[in-house]
Amino acid sequence: MISCGSSLHWEDGRSATFHCSFLSYVTFDVTALGTKGCLRLHDFTLPFEENFGYGTFCEASEMDYGKIQAGRWCPKPNEHVVETEVPQEVLMVKKFAELVYNIKFCGEKPLKEWSVVNRKTQIVLNAVKESIQRNYQLVDIK
Repeated sequence: MISCGSSLHWEDGRSATFHCSFLSYVTFDVTALGTKGCLRLHDFTLPFEENFGYGTFCEASEMDYGKIQAGRWCPKPNEHVVETEVPQEVLMVKKFAELVYNIKFCGEKPLKEWSVVNRKTQIVLNAVKESIQRNYQLVDIK
């Protein structure tokens, strides 16, 4: 599977959609749309331009539709730039090495939050795959 999308719905009325694909450069972004706003991360995989020392993302949460500029159909999202001294993959390896060092030599315990996030993400992806295999039938996640 190299491209798919999904719509997620919760019992409390919240919803979200996502699309992921490896078909072209323009789909290396991730966009998450939800009941209270949206988030767009540009080039979230390993960057094409290695000299990047920053990342950008746009967010629009609980937008005030009373402040729409002339000629626009909705308020402009907020753009954020996160500057770093090294590329994101270097930061990822550095953080992982730091976590391993602290567990191995400083007696710290592994952070449970990452295994929880990992497991929840895998459950959602498994449900998307199952839905596709069942001709796009709804899949209930408990």
